[in-house]
Amino acid sequence: MIYKFTIKFISILLFIILIQYSCNDPEAKIPAYIYIDNIELETNNATQGAPTQNVTDIWVYVDGVSIGVFNKQQLIPVLADDFQSTEIILVPGIRDNGIRQDIQNYFLYKEITISENLEPGIIDTIDAVFRYVDHAKFVFIEDFENGNIFNKEVDGDEYTSIRISENNPRSGKKCGIIELNNEHNSLETTTKADYYNLPEKGNLVYLELDYKGNNEFVTGISGKDIQGNEYKSDFILLKPQEKWNKIYLNLTNEIQAAGLESYKIFFRAQYNNTSETTTIFLDNIKLLYSQK
Repeated sequence: MIYKFTIKFISILLFIILIQYSCNDPEAKIPAYIYIDNIELETNNATQGAPTQNVTDIWVYVDGVSIGVFNKQQLIPVLADDFQSTEIILVPGIRDNGIRQDIQNYFLYKEITISENLEPGIIDTIDAVFRYVDHAKFVFIEDFENGNIFNKEVDGDEYTSIRISENNPRSGKKCGIIELNNEHNSLETTTKADYYNLPEKGNLVYLELDYKGNNEFVTGISGKDIQGNEYKSDFILLKPQEKWNKIYLNLTNEIQAAGLESYKIFFRAQYNNTSETTTIFLDNIKLLYSQK
């Protein structure tokens, strides 16, 4: 939905910009402006999980022409020969694997197309509500509301398993929790089930994850090849986070390189001795890929 934005400081900023335009070139066209005020994800909770997202950047196209990459709450100038029925396309961008400098289009969310009559010198505000693409295939969704698929102990200490907790979930009523201390100081756990038929040629594969806590942890993939040989690979070390953080882990190259018959996702952590008990919270774990 687009609506007029009238906050005082934006109006003052726009006035200054327009003065600069007219002073520098009296014949210069006056731009219209769009302002991305809010970013949301809308999901079918039963089939796509909770609508947590971490879209940090948006590629903006106007009438088929790219005008740049912008953050939300950033004033975006638009120049056009005809502002009537202007087509605006918003393409979501994420920090691949949580790397600040690696901004990528997240093609598992649909782009947003809006047709709007813009006006020179006027700011129109856009709420960007993204949805998953129709060809997104969810291998599993674990939100800990009705169980826990990460229940195969590898480390041999049942105390350090991922347990279900109602303590401060990211969404819903429950989340997963890992607690480590000096006596129970390591965890490694994975799914009991093997997951087959992950795409190996070109299709995007992502693990989405909400997490926080005061202990770092590793996530990776394991599995077997067609001959039954075991495979295991650490993918990423995730640092402690005080607040809930959404991360998109791009497993595409990892899956293609491994070429396994079946896969599992595992978590591993070692007590870091920063407090008597360290805690890791997990929620909304989704393994998904593009079917085309």
